[in-house]
Amino acid sequence: MDLAKTAAQIRPLRGDDATPLLPRELELIAICNRLVHGQVVDAFPGAQPTSLTSQKIFEQLLKEPYVVCEKTDGERHLLLAHEGHVYLIDRKCRVWTCREQLPLPAGHDLSPGWHHNTLLDGELVLDVVEEGKTALRYLVYDAMHICGEDLTHRTLLYRLQKALSEVILPKEQLSALRGSTDNVQLMLKDFFELWQLSEVTAIASELPHGTDGLVFTPVMVPYVPGTVPALLKWKPAEMNTVDFKLQVIQGADSTRNMHVKLLVGFKQKDAWQVKHTGHWLAKMGDMFKKLREDPAAFDGKIAECKWNASAKTFTPSDQLKFTVNGTWEDGGWVLQRPNYYWGPWLCLVVVFAFIFESVGLPTMASQNYDSPFLDMVVLPIVWIAAFAAVFTLVSIVFGDTGEIRRSEASCYPIPDRARALILLGSSKTEDCPNIAGLDGQSYCTRCCVWRPEGSHHCSTCQRCVTGFDHHCSFFGRCITRRNMCSFRTIIGLFFVGAAAQMITVAITNSAPARSPSTSPYATESTAMEPVAGRYYNYN
Repeated sequence: MDLAKTAAQIRPLRGDDATPLLPRELELIAICNRLVHGQVVDAFPGAQPTSLTSQKIFEQLLKEPYVVCEKTDGERHLLLAHEGHVYLIDRKCRVWTCREQLPLPAGHDLSPGWHHNTLLDGELVLDVVEEGKTALRYLVYDAMHICGEDLTHRTLLYRLQKALSEVILPKEQLSALRGSTDNVQLMLKDFFELWQLSEVTAIASELPHGTDGLVFTPVMVPYVPGTVPALLKWKPAEMNTVDFKLQVIQGADSTRNMHVKLLVGFKQKDAWQVKHTGHWLAKMGDMFKKLREDPAAFDGKIAECKWNASAKTFTPSDQLKFTVNGTWEDGGWVLQRPNYYWGPWLCLVVVFAFIFESVGLPTMASQNYDSPFLDMVVLPIVWIAAFAAVFTLVSIVFGDTGEIRRSEASCYPIPDRARALILLGSSKTEDCPNIAGLDGQSYCTRCCVWRPEGSHHCSTCQRCVTGFDHHCSFFGRCITRRNMCSFRTIIGLFFVGAAAQMITVAITNSAPARSPSTSPYATESTAMEPVAGRYYNYN
């Protein structure tokens, strides 16, 4: 990729990665952070996705509007147009100058001219266009600022439309007028609806560049720098990597004798803690050879580690100092299986089993015991209660609880104070107070929605709901005004079923056994006298 950048006349401001950031680089990075309302002026201001889990599929993908695109195997860069120049900024905050220029669209107040304070997010890829020929392209998948207009609080589709109409198309028109080919072609990345997921995977194999997964982007969530829980990425199992902090434990006699401890981070309250959970780095691969040559360059650094089943991992007996005593183990980390969301289905099985027992016991007793009270009172009640229980159970588990879903009406406008809190990444309730609005409304800084009076944020579901009472762990649902009647009904029906079973047991201990001829289920054959050799067991 560096050779392709050089061929496209893309030059780094700083020649050596090991040298400190130049003042000009710090200035440009600070401009990017200001455009996206970042709080850390010298940090990479791009949004970072989180890994997709089975729980997030149910809690986010199936409840919020999302679009999906292929995860390009390229180099992540922010594109900044500032004072007539174009810069590319990678994740290491290394700034590259680009000779391309971005013309303003026709009809703009400053047209003809060049973009200023325009910030895009995308990936630089080297596409194979023909046999033996390649083209360097910048694939735009988000826009934060265009010609002084702040787009961070707008919807994703609006941001993409502005990038296409005011940046990409004007540049293509200028290139067509000049009759020249751009060194770096700007293109808008293709996004699809979730129901087109099969098409995305089919198209990914035909693209002129490599792919390594999928990215699910929320439509209604604003653009914020740093880790975004709503922005989800998925990789095939063979491409998954885990970020560890490396801690090198060296031997006293030689720098080549070492073990590398893998540390993971845990967030407790408002602080992160780094702990060792028993994982050690396998001693194989080209990168480990580099680590062995220069351990100080890797010690304390965050590195991506990939599982290799054929690797051999040495676990030393002493975790604090170097020792040659220990054991060799096959492979590395334990495979993590998906945590399927079994809550509602397990609840259905348990409740239906209780309903079956509550109905089945009186029904069988009615066949075998002569009790008018059982036939005329208990049985009708338990059958009515059974149908009511099924209806209320379905309404609780699958009904609408009053969740406030993200939409353009509920998300905007974002209060300035809320935006600052979101950018800080605070997760404590006392650090994220609700912001009062008009007519009793309040803005939840955790859900990023405006909510009516009487709403509450459920810490378990991580959703705001109207008329919240409590979260029921058994049903896995919030209990609100909408399903409170069903919730109370099914609790009452539970006692009805239990009472019916106790009454049935009492009747079977006192009522006389029913003869075949008096059974309400008797047929002509069952009412006949027993014939020789035939055995009847009505009990």
